[in-house]
Amino acid sequence: MRQSIRDWFDERVGLDIFERMLQKPLPKRGAWFYTLGSATLTLITLQFITGAFLMFYYVPDGEFAESSIRYITEQVRYGWYLRSMHRWSANLLFIVIGLHIFRVFVSGSFKRPREMTWIIGAFIFWTVIGIGLTGGLLPWDSNAHWIGTVFGNTLSYFPLVGRFLRSALLGGEHVGTLTLTRFYALHVWVLPLVLGILITLHLYLIRKHGLFGSVIEYRDQIRALEAQGVRRESIIVTKMTPDETEPFYPAQVFRDSIIAFSLITLVSLFSTLFPFSPYRGEEPPPTRIIPRPEWFFWSVDEWLMYFPGKLIPIGLVLITLFFLFLPFIPFVERHPEVSPIRRPVSTIIGAWVYLFIIILAMMAGARIFNY
Repeated sequence: MRQSIRDWFDERVGLDIFERMLQKPLPKRGAWFYTLGSATLTLITLQFITGAFLMFYYVPDGEFAESSIRYITEQVRYGWYLRSMHRWSANLLFIVIGLHIFRVFVSGSFKRPREMTWIIGAFIFWTVIGIGLTGGLLPWDSNAHWIGTVFGNTLSYFPLVGRFLRSALLGGEHVGTLTLTRFYALHVWVLPLVLGILITLHLYLIRKHGLFGSVIEYRDQIRALEAQGVRRESIIVTKMTPDETEPFYPAQVFRDSIIAFSLITLVSLFSTLFPFSPYRGEEPPPTRIIPRPEWFFWSVDEWLMYFPGKLIPIGLVLITLFFLFLPFIPFVERHPEVSPIRRPVSTIIGAWVYLFIIILAMMAGARIFNY
């Protein structure tokens, strides 16, 4: 009976495709490091689920947005919990995706023939940033209003297109209901749709080329080739088969499940112990208001602090060039060597970039909380 049911579905949808996916060989050594990708996907999925719940009650209108947030938090059963899960999973997502990008860069997994996998991953990172940025305005409290104002003013400093970008995103010269509806549309429809397409392409490319892992996975083959007189520099490790492999199911599925369960548990624990309030702080006092961006934008905020007045366009252009450079890394760092030790310049530059971002964020945090 079970076999006949399976045959019926196999004839119509092709179950063998899924079976081949489950049996896809993966590098065996260091397999826990590969769970960073599935951890990112877990948190994105959690974002979609909790975000869909919030959409049932949220009103993207300047008059009712903040009150709908309060209603979700105070009146809807477990609304406070699901909203907190949405916020905490977003915070963890930026940490995990940052670790994932760093692992891929250090291990050289972006090299031939996986350049497109890296490029799509960079687009995913951009999209996640866009979702985080647009979501920060939706609470529509005093902090969100002023962040929107600062964001719009900052955009206006972009050379040539600044005023157009500001007007297009804000819906005018000032933050208002049009700003909220546009950010809402981007946050819940446009950017999630783009993200879903990009993730599908990313997973397809991973399925096509397989996981690279690290140079340790190919140590035996490299030594054998070197013993035959082949120069290390001419060995394209990223096109080789790992020394030891194992099927995706059951071992890697088990590891991914453990990480997914741990992340969901951690988000749930944080949401229970440290829930987000209906709105950030009290109503705006008559004195000066200090807008506080989300922590994952602190480094950008601190960076722009060093470009005051007429220098702001320079800071904006430099940070934009940095983000635009990400997809081109595989075409700049073209050496076939993948070991981080054997390409020290790239490794040191990557480590310094991450350290610089962390230092900027820490400086911004100290400045913000000292006000």
